[in-house]
Amino acid sequence: MRTLRRIVQLVALLLFLVLLTKTSYPLSMEGWVDIFPRLSPVAVLFTMISSRTILSRILPALILLILTLLLGRFFCGWICPLGSTIDISDRLFFGRIGSGRKTGYQRLKITPAIKYYFLAFLLVGSVLGLQIAGWFDPLSLITRSYALVFLPYLNFMGSNIFNLLQRIPLITHISEPVYSFLRIHLFYSLPPLFSHHLLLLVLFAAVLSLGFLSRRGWCRLLCPLGALLALVSRYSPLRRMVREDCESCRICETGCKMGAITDHGKGILAGECIECLTCIGICPSGEVSFRFEISRQKALQRSVSLSRRGLLIGGMGGIVALPVLSLSHPRREESIYLVRPPGALPEDEFVTRCIRCGECMKVCPTSGL
Repeated sequence: MRTLRRIVQLVALLLFLVLLTKTSYPLSMEGWVDIFPRLSPVAVLFTMISSRTILSRILPALILLILTLLLGRFFCGWICPLGSTIDISDRLFFGRIGSGRKTGYQRLKITPAIKYYFLAFLLVGSVLGLQIAGWFDPLSLITRSYALVFLPYLNFMGSNIFNLLQRIPLITHISEPVYSFLRIHLFYSLPPLFSHHLLLLVLFAAVLSLGFLSRRGWCRLLCPLGALLALVSRYSPLRRMVREDCESCRICETGCKMGAITDHGKGILAGECIECLTCIGICPSGEVSFRFEISRQKALQRSVSLSRRGLLIGGMGGIVALPVLSLSHPRREESIYLVRPPGALPEDEFVTRCIRCGECMKVCPTSGL
């Protein structure tokens, strides 16, 4: 099953990248290229709250919420492109899953409740009309990072490499057709110039660097979408079950990338399991399974402990962020350099609805946004 999950992850990541490369002018797959950002209930819900409007294109996010209620937090473990990118980064830079190393997360005793407090911070900000959830929503974040950082970097390096290959007559009959294909299907029509690419790179690198604290550090600690899906998935009837003759070897507890397994391998933190099925594959005696079960007691399922103080601090942070960020934001009429997409709403409405995914900047044929 782990092999199946990895295949699904790879297919989902490739689909995300294909749709992102198709986000170019003129649009050939209109209505589909932005499907991943529209999958996020956090982006949809918080945008509706901050803008005081009901959005019409909420079906993908609604479907994800319903599936999460039935199947649990599967999206994070099987489909999320940021989660798949983090899995690759963790494996490359922070060791193999199940290595048994004592993580910084364990040493510092960081609680997974932080992401719920962060969700409260974003929620209060949205209630006050401040749209900052898009900066941290994982689907907006990964779209923005690939579209405005990695694809432009790839475009720059690829163009320079093929320009060098043009000087070698023996291989131009191979390199030129390849370059032509890439210019049509992958590279930008004009060299992209995004002034804040370094800031976006640092933000994305910070997300990946949380792997130093723990595997799937972002998903455990800060992801607002993960927090929302975790709250919904607590009521899912699909549960991790362990047979009574489990020997409590704790191999599954050590190997769980989310730190969701408790009670010497027999228990589970509700909402923290992303159903990656790693525990099934590494259990030496085959005691672990996933099945539909109404009773939480039979699954030894308990919830993450949340404190009123933490929720209060998160909410107060959202209140403090309102004047800090609102007074720092340049108004359109105050900046001659501020350009919005054609047909954009009035500035006050635009900033409450924009989820900062960067797709409008990606599709712009002149990189003028």
